[in-house]
Parts: sequence; C-alpha cells; structure tokens
Amino acid sequence: MLARESLDVAAMSVDGALDDDAATIAATSALDAAAAYIAGGTRNVALRKASMDTFRIAQTIERGPMFHAIHAASAAVGAAFLHPPGGSTDAHQTKHILGAAVQYVLCIEASGGDSAAAVGSVMRCIPDAIKELLRMYPEPVAGKQRYGAVLVMLYRSITQSE
Repeated sequence: MLARESLDVAAMSVDGALDDDAATIAATSALDAAAAYIAGGTRNVALRKASMDTFRIAQTIERGPMFHAIHAASAAVGAAFLHPPGGSTDAHQTKHILGAAVQYVLCIEASGGDSAAAVGSVMRCIPDAIKELLRMYPEPVAGKQRYGAVLVMLYRSITQSE
C-alpha cells in the first residue's frame, strides 16, 4: 500500500523509525483497519473513526513528509466511505479514491524524492477496477494548491491509461 510506504519514507526523512510516535501509531492502526476491510471486513463506525482520528492528528503536524504520510493513512482508510459512483457533481469523490496516492506523491516530494518516479509507482500499482471506477467520475478541478494539481495529474494519467 502506498500509505504504508509513505510512512516508511517519512520515517527515513527524519533519520529513524517513529514507531513510538503517536501519529505513526494512529496511522498504522488506521492502515490495519483498512487492510481488514479490504480483506472482507465490515464497513463500520470504527473504520470511519480511525480515518478521522488520523486526519485530526495529521492537522497537528508541521507540513513535510510525515504530514503527508499521516494524511495518506487517513485517506486510505477513509476510501471505504465512498458514495455511489456516477453523476455530474461527484468529482470530489476522486479525492477519496486517489487521496492516499496524492499524499504519497506529496510525501515523496517533501522528502526530496523524485515525484515523477512516485507517479510511476502509483501507475504500476493501480488496479484496473480503480481505473474503471475513476472513469465514472468527472475530472476534478485542480484549484490553486499542489494537492489539486497532483490529483488532476494522477486522474488524467490513470483514466487515460490502458
């Protein structure tokens, strides 16, 4: 999962593991909940709580690799709460679908890594089912922040790929 890889990248960028750090513990717990859901677990309140708790913790962290890694974990577990696909006003759902991938790219950038290589990693791991799901939604609007620019770039790359 890209969100787990983001945590590893962030830990290396601060010269060491952050296993005892509250943010890392919350993110790891959220990712474990996401993995359980993916393995056939239920979509429940605990899953949503894990996403929101991790999001709140991320808001307390200074921007940088760990900020993006914790947001990637929150987005990964929050993706279980997508609304049904389709419709002309659902472009905001792409943030749920691609949020962890966007934060992964931003984490790599913040740690001084190659964002093009990060995008390549995302493209290699996106399943065909996600490509098809994204094609049901209109293109998101980039806005003025780097997050939006990366979101649109990933959306276009994924939806236009074979």
